[in-house]
Amino acid sequence: MPKKTPEQQLLLAQIKQVAEGLAQTFAPFTEVVVHDLLDPEHAVLAIHNNLSGREVGQPATELGLARIMDPAYEQIIANYPNQFSDGR
Repeated sequence: MPKKTPEQQLLLAQIKQVAEGLAQTFAPFTEVVVHDLLDPEHAVLAIHNNLSGREVGQPATELGLARIMDPAYEQIIANYPNQFSDGR
C-alpha cells in the first residue's frame, strides 16, 4: 500500500466525512463508497449504507480501473445501472 502524504491523509479524512454525511442524507437507498484509486488493490476506504456487500480494503471495480487507465474518463457518473450478485 503506497504511503500517503499528510496532505493526502487529510483530504481522504475529509472525503470520508462528506461520504458519511451523504450516506446519512440518502439512507437507506444509496450506497456511498470512498475509493483511493492510487491504491487500486485496496481501493475501498469507506463504505456506508452497504448494499453491494463490498468491504473496506477491497480492490477497485472495473469502473474504477477504467478511470485509472483513462484520464479523460468521465469523472461523474450519476445513477449508472448496476446489478449485485444477489440479482438486485
